[in-house]
Amino acid sequence: MGYLIRILEVDFKEILRVPGSKDQQLLELVMPHVIGFGEAEEPWNTELYGDAPLATPSEALRQIINGDVAQAESGGGPYYEAVAALYMHFATSGDEIGLSSHETDHIDEVEEALLAAGAKPPLSLVDLLSRGVPFRLPQYDEGYRLGYLTPDEVVAASRQFEALSFDAVPEGPRETIEVLGLLLKDAASRNHALVGEYA
Repeated sequence: MGYLIRILEVDFKEILRVPGSKDQQLLELVMPHVIGFGEAEEPWNTELYGDAPLATPSEALRQIINGDVAQAESGGGPYYEAVAALYMHFATSGDEIGLSSHETDHIDEVEEALLAAGAKPPLSLVDLLSRGVPFRLPQYDEGYRLGYLTPDEVVAASRQFEALSFDAVPEGPRETIEVLGLLLKDAASRNHALVGEYA
């Protein structure tokens, strides 16, 4: 089974208002997306995540919205599942890039090509897929999963992108870079953030 990269445009103000909002209507709207993840109601194993509470993604979503997320340092898996569903709910546009294997080689190739062309943060696919989330949650330390660029970072990355040449980049990474460039340009024009998921 292949994996995919999902990059979505979101209104960052809407994302930042979620934690502690106690918005029960939002909870009802997003819950079907959380349960749709397949393993949604399986508690995460505390042997893997130390002092993290047993939680399902739906419980994690409730905790995020109600503002009572546990203080655990690790065990962010179910919370990240919940945030991915929130991102899908708030997305105004986006794209998916299919990967043919479970390997992250393609992500690394794209990042290397960006760096070779002169890219500097915030123009980074790695940050977009592994930076975490823009509010406090238990950490998820299993490599790529979720990341984001703020609206200001999107504008800076888009300007940088326009000034660089990717003509020498091989076809595979170049296709992903071109998609990233279009998403940056569109999000910058609307002062939106980009959020990324490696799923």
